[in-house]
Amino acid sequence: MKHLTYLALALFPAVLLGCSSSSTISGSPSPVAAVAGNEKVTVYYFHRTLRCISCLGIEKMARETLQENYPQDVAKGTIRWQPVDYWQDAELAKRFGVDSPTLVVAVNGHGKIASYRRLDDTWSLKGDSKAFHAMLVGAVGEAMSKQ
Repeated sequence: MKHLTYLALALFPAVLLGCSSSSTISGSPSPVAAVAGNEKVTVYYFHRTLRCISCLGIEKMARETLQENYPQDVAKGTIRWQPVDYWQDAELAKRFGVDSPTLVVAVNGHGKIASYRRLDDTWSLKGDSKAFHAMLVGAVGEAMSKQ
C-alpha cells in the first residue's frame, strides 16, 4: 500500500501538468499534416499526451457537437475532426499559437489551410455545455460560410 501512495504522489505532478490551462510547447517538431482535399473545414482538438477527465470531456463534447449539428458534412468528410497531441506535433501547434488544450477551426482551400480561428474559450467553457456548444457551432458555421 505504501508503494502505491508513493507512485500516486510521483504521478500527481504529471497529471496536473497535463491539465493546466497554459504551458510551454515541448517535443520534437513533426511535419504539418496536409489537407486531404475534400474537406472544407477541419476542427482540431489540441491536447497533451497526458489527459485528465476535463481534457477528455472537452474532446467528447466537441466531437458530439459536430456529429449532432453537422452529421452529413462529417459523414461526407467536408468537416473533419482531428485530435492533435501538441507535444507530438509542435510545428502545427506553433502555427496556430496553441500552448494549452484548445480547439481550432480551420478553413481549407487548395489543399492548404486558408484561415483559422482558435477558440480560446475552450477550456473556460468546459463546464457550460450550452455555451461550449454555441461557441463551436458558431465557429464552424462561420468557417463553412467562407467556402
